[in-house]
Amino acid sequence: MDDQTIQAIGYTANATATTFSLLVRCLESKGALKEGEFEARLRATIEHPDAARSRLDYLQLQTLLEMLENKIPKPIQ
Repeated sequence: MDDQTIQAIGYTANATATTFSLLVRCLESKGALKEGEFEARLRATIEHPDAARSRLDYLQLQTLLEMLENKIPKPIQ
């Protein structure tokens, strides 16, 4: 893969994680999700014994979980 492709994948993954993070926060603020509910289910998915942790989609889910758990800076709003 060339650098532009890698950069495009990175931007896409970041935008997707940011969008889901904002959506989860919105749903929590409206009472549609309990605080931490989505994170708990996401963690269960990632930590499942059969999870293919080296796949790109699982790496993206891990990034999303870190964003939701405030382990990495929140996106600029």
